[in-house]
Amino acid sequence: MNISKLIFILTLFIGISACVKTEFDEPPYNDNDPKLNANFSIKDLKKLHKSGKYETVNDDYIIKAVVIADDKSGNYYKTIVVQDSTGGMEVKINGTGLFATYPAGRRVYIKTKGMTLGDYNGNFQVGMGTYLNNNNPDDERLSGIRPEIMETVLLPGSLNQPLVPKKGPISSFTSADYNTLVELDSVEFNKTELGKNFSDGVNSGTNRIIEECEGNTILLRSSLYADFAGDSVPSGRGNIVAVLSVFGSDKQLYLRDKADINFGGDRCGQGGGGTTLVTIQSIRDLYSGGASTAGKDKKIKGIVISDATGNNLDSKNAVVYQPG
Repeated sequence: MNISKLIFILTLFIGISACVKTEFDEPPYNDNDPKLNANFSIKDLKKLHKSGKYETVNDDYIIKAVVIADDKSGNYYKTIVVQDSTGGMEVKINGTGLFATYPAGRRVYIKTKGMTLGDYNGNFQVGMGTYLNNNNPDDERLSGIRPEIMETVLLPGSLNQPLVPKKGPISSFTSADYNTLVELDSVEFNKTELGKNFSDGVNSGTNRIIEECEGNTILLRSSLYADFAGDSVPSGRGNIVAVLSVFGSDKQLYLRDKADINFGGDRCGQGGGGTTLVTIQSIRDLYSGGASTAGKDKKIKGIVISDATGNNLDSKNAVVYQPG
């Protein structure tokens, strides 16, 4: 091979190598958020409200939140639910198909000036104005935001924001968690609900009882117009992600979509040698002072972190730790 041909091959090789990218370009960052600075929170807004009353917000506050539930499945009607780091609230809008503009996971900037604060049997809501239901002066209700102005009040921002539910047993959730996304694990429908549909097909809303193996219960409320209303409730046990709400003194769960419920496991007391794995916290919650029992068919799993080896514990005792 002559020297000129060798130089040509080497030059070609170097040129090809220079064109090969060893790192991929990052996708362009698409920030569709309006250029607004949030100066208020949902918790702050709740402080302006007195239960059972209606108040108009006269100050031009701005709240930054994320949509955690929309009306796509039909379980919410003319309503979206938003949440920030301090809490959540229902936003009433006089329109349907809201998921097209405000799907779950979209960030929104909320201008509060002119908004009306209210609650429906203890569940905090915001809208714009009020009306008399059936012209009954004793039945004043919250009006929704008019569709033609909704995007000037609820400014849409970037999509696909992470939605991380708060996990815990039923007893761990308080009023501070109303209108926020929660996740319950190791729950099932009460045996009296088996064979029934999510909706009874008659009333606008139907309550079904969900319970833990320890007996704690909560209501799952489904709309007659939800796309899963005519489906049978699952007979197994598992986890559910839902929006926590309240009606009077009753805590309620609202499914955003049927896919948020995963009850494919054995019911309490079934499988696993006739025992059900439960959390140490759930056993602690059963204690109210004095001697008591944990009930049948339960087991816990943990790590022994102290025993009687050092003679600091009674020989019949050990300390067990369970991560989380």
